[in-house]
Amino acid sequence: MLTFWSDVELVRDMDRVRGRKDRSQFIREAIVEKLDSLGVRVPKDLIYAPGRAKIVQIVGDNNRHITLRAAEESGTYRAKKRRKKK
Repeated sequence: MLTFWSDVELVRDMDRVRGRKDRSQFIREAIVEKLDSLGVRVPKDLIYAPGRAKIVQIVGDNNRHITLRAAEESGTYRAKKRRKKK
């Protein structure tokens, strides 16, 4: 994740020309375009946002009180072990 400060005028201009794309996608495409102009090849799949958390477990009964447990990579979800009280 990248976070940076930007001048209000730059953001305003970017919002005006980006159309229906969200800011993040517009910025990713601009970065790839700049890297390409500098001779750096970027795979097409890196232009899009990375996959988000994947559902690795669904807990619930009859569609009520359903809880989705997610992890960055499937199979990495683990419940925290509680310490015994002294």
